[in-house]
Amino acid sequence: VLSRCLQFNLKQIPLQQIRAQLGHVLEQEGIAFEAPALSLIARAAHGSMRDGLSLLDQAIAHGGGSVAEASAREMLGEGVREEAVSEQHRNFISPVGRWRRTAAP
Repeated sequence: VLSRCLQFNLKQIPLQQIRAQLGHVLEQEGIAFEAPALSLIARAAHGSMRDGLSLLDQAIAHGGGSVAEASAREMLGEGVREEAVSEQHRNFISPVGRWRRTAAP
């Protein structure tokens, strides 16, 4: 029943604002971090500060007490995703290239 449910339509927080707040939290806590890692985490938060803080907490645990870009990429599956796309690209392009070579007069 829609009338008994609360619905909040919230605006997404800009990437720069999430990144700045994550950096502020890490500075206040005295935790070492790399700025590119915060950009990755902020982007993965999709405009949600709560999700950004949750991801930051996971990144600290995953990174052994610090937040490094490589560790954040690994945690977020960034490298895996790029490898998968690259593999899909090769699997698609190779047959097209063979077709073009055999179809050309």
